[in-house]
Amino acid sequence: MALSLLRLFRNKKSQVSPFVFVAFRIKFPKATNLVWHQVGILKWQVGFTLKMKRCTALFNSDGQWLETVTILPMHLLPEQLQQSLKEKHAVKGHKEIHHVQTPDRSHYEMSFTEGSSTYKLLFDVSFNIVGKLVL
Repeated sequence: MALSLLRLFRNKKSQVSPFVFVAFRIKFPKATNLVWHQVGILKWQVGFTLKMKRCTALFNSDGQWLETVTILPMHLLPEQLQQSLKEKHAVKGHKEIHHVQTPDRSHYEMSFTEGSSTYKLLFDVSFNIVGKLVL
C-alpha cells in the first residue's frame, strides 16, 4: 500500500502545504526567489535568497522548521580562517562554506577533495574544527 501511495504521489503535481508556506513566511519574511520542492511525502525544501545569500530551508508537512543551510562565500570568512584552511587542509580555490542551523544546533561544513579522497570538515560557531568526515 505504501508503494502505491508513493507512486500516486509522484504522478500528481502537488502544491506547497499552506502550513509550510505560512511557517516559511513567518521565519523568513524577507526571502526572495523562492523555489519549492517536495522531499518525499512529508517534507518540503525551499531554495531562496536572503540578504544576498543563497539558502535552503527544510520544513515538515505540519510547517515545523527542521533546518536551514546558508551558503557563505569564502571571501566573507575571517582572513585568519581562510589562511588556516589553505595551509592545513589544501583547500585552495574553494569558494564556499555552508552554515547549517537546526532547532538544536548550529555548525559550519565544507567539503573538499584532497588527493583521491573527498572530505567534509565540520566547524563549531567559532570556526574551530570539530570533525573531519571521509565521504
